[in-house]
Amino acid sequence: MSEKGATSLARRLVRHATRSGDKPPHAIREKMVNQFHDCGLGPPDPFPKNEKKLFWNVDFLLDLQLTEIVNVIAIRSPERLEYTLAE
Repeated sequence: MSEKGATSLARRLVRHATRSGDKPPHAIREKMVNQFHDCGLGPPDPFPKNEKKLFWNVDFLLDLQLTEIVNVIAIRSPERLEYTLAE
């Protein structure tokens, strides 16, 4: 991936499970990292390299400590499936 901001799926999902500042990460983050490692997905160190910056609405929502990611379903596909899955 050569586009600005492009990153591996594993790194993006781990970033979503990370909160800003000194806030604890989502409980599922460690399981995600281990699963990605076991499957050979993403870099050896998938954690964010810099301080997490909140930009999108979902970033602000997931940064709240009352919000918790409880499950992740990741589909690796060259097809854009968002619309189909949303139906």
